[in-house]
Amino acid sequence: MSFLTHIYQFLSFKEAIKIHSINRELNAIFRKTYSFTSVQTRQEGKQISVIKLISSMMPKLSKIVYRHQLSDMDIRNNFRMYSHSLQKFELHKRHFTWFKAFQGINLPQLTHFSLTDSNQTFITDDIMLFSKAFPNITNLNLSGVSNLENHQLTLILTKLEHIRYLSLLRNTRLTDDIFTQLVNKTKVLEGLEMGGKPDDYQHNISLDGIEILCSLNFTSAIKSLKFEYCSKIGSETIIKLAESCPELRELTVIRNFSEKSARIDDSCIEALA
Repeated sequence: MSFLTHIYQFLSFKEAIKIHSINRELNAIFRKTYSFTSVQTRQEGKQISVIKLISSMMPKLSKIVYRHQLSDMDIRNNFRMYSHSLQKFELHKRHFTWFKAFQGINLPQLTHFSLTDSNQTFITDDIMLFSKAFPNITNLNLSGVSNLENHQLTLILTKLEHIRYLSLLRNTRLTDDIFTQLVNKTKVLEGLEMGGKPDDYQHNISLDGIEILCSLNFTSAIKSLKFEYCSKIGSETIIKLAESCPELRELTVIRNFSEKSARIDDSCIEALA
């Protein structure tokens, strides 16, 4: 064991970061001591320069979560730097230009993509670019994307044929018609989350849509379902799901007692038992 390696054992992570770039030996010791596979930033508002730091310290990341402002070029550079290792990528409260962020990007190994609480728009060319960049997505989270509607989600499902888990919380624009597209476009669905907000309920999802979802044994592989602030999800709907989802392991229904909603009584609890 070298003298520097011995000294490293007594340093905090913060101290190790400060000295890791002094010379090659310290850098090598840092990488050997701290082997990162994921990173998450939390700073909001003013943009911070983290791309160069992350790339030098963490060359084999498989997961990146950004909660601060990034430029389109920063996003693109992330994909390029981790094109051989990145499997999960999350953006929160970000709006970007699809062409600048995704042009020329191809990450077939990326399976989890999350874009949440954003006013991001989706046009046909954007979706085509997105599906080319990440053709093998299995877990897609678009919760809180305020501009997402049925026809856009339909095109996304058409282009991304491997989706198994889909999260669409905090969205009041989607309607029962989207269940027809789920049945037609998705091969195997194992998890689904849908709903509105505490102060803006989802009134467009009902038993009619769930009956479409449960047709043709489509729900036979579903393991988890979540409905948040959906005024029309009540006992009848839950019973239908209980009868049609033999692999169901988790069902979550969240809503306010003060909001007028479909009734949930003991009959559905018995059906789930």
